[in-house]
Amino acid sequence: KFYNDVASGGFMFDETIQVVLSKPKNLGWEWRLFMVKDEVISGSSYRLKGMLNQNKPVPERVIQFAQETAAIWRPDDVYVMDVCETDDGLKVVEFNCFNASGFYRCDVEKVVDRVSQHVLSLYQA
Repeated sequence: KFYNDVASGGFMFDETIQVVLSKPKNLGWEWRLFMVKDEVISGSSYRLKGMLNQNKPVPERVIQFAQETAAIWRPDDVYVMDVCETDDGLKVVEFNCFNASGFYRCDVEKVVDRVSQHVLSLYQA
């Protein structure tokens, strides 16, 4: 079913795709973080226990967790990291591509400015 759902959206993959699995977790707050390299540019809460909720500011511990995680591994220079609270502490829910992620209550102007600076720096090098 997952493959068919993805394929119907025009995306294809085969048995060589890397997949990470985890035991089910109880999720509390979830945050969306826009990242450039190891830096959190802006963030927003977006869910509480699976329900849309954008009212909680991003705690410093979440920002620190995201930056420490990005220092270990990141999918690209510009990306989105979703982080959540679990019974076992903070965890990465997923990494998303920058150009297909909702902003929720993130500071869009700050994100666009910082990503633009990064892209310009690539061409000025």
